[in-house]
Amino acid sequence: MAKSPWELMLMGHRDEALRLMRDTYARASSGTSETIQLGVAYLWIGDYAAAWEHFDAANRRRPKDVDALYQLAGAAKWCLQDRRRAVDEWIVGCDCNGTDGARGASSPLLLFAASVLAPDVFLPSEAERIMSARAETAWLNNWPGPVLEFALRRTDEETLRKNCVGVNELDTAERIWYTDFYLGIRAKADGERSRYMELMRRTTATSPRDATVGRKQFVSRIWGAEFFIARDELLSTR
Repeated sequence: MAKSPWELMLMGHRDEALRLMRDTYARASSGTSETIQLGVAYLWIGDYAAAWEHFDAANRRRPKDVDALYQLAGAAKWCLQDRRRAVDEWIVGCDCNGTDGARGASSPLLLFAASVLAPDVFLPSEAERIMSARAETAWLNNWPGPVLEFALRRTDEETLRKNCVGVNELDTAERIWYTDFYLGIRAKADGERSRYMELMRRTTATSPRDATVGRKQFVSRIWGAEFFIARDELLSTR
């Protein structure tokens, strides 16, 4: 049975995996899912320049179409140490047609992360203003709305953890790692360095089983900009 591109990637066959992803991307006429898959593969292998060019080209073709593409473009710039451009991408992501279930909580949350990790680039007060405005939506109960409420200190960790129960096992696992990242960002803001580092490690943890039985959870996790921001944070503190 033929292996999927991500199985090949995680087994060390990087070139073959990328070839298959590029072929799929070309055949799909640059569909959103295929665009994300190839761009995330570039991020995974650390080719941040290629990831940026890929996502930026997609966003130029379809401006303000899907927020996830701006989020990942910003992640590429963040890992290239261009924090200001990363923030610019996430700001545009706040004004896209296609958003998350909370109708656009995820891009403001990335701005919250930026305001904690690089307050000289993006002010915490500005992140709070944007999050507060987005928190007025009637869709806030949908994921990741509960994380936005936590970032605004309107709920506690226990309440947030209860909201991590998703519609299935994969959804729950994705919510848990996403929550770990933002719990880590809050710990960083509160001066809890050891907890911050532990949660960044938990957010980016991978294992050999990801190539087989854990592949779906692994892929859903790395489709988020937060994974690569956390990995960059860990690398920068070595």
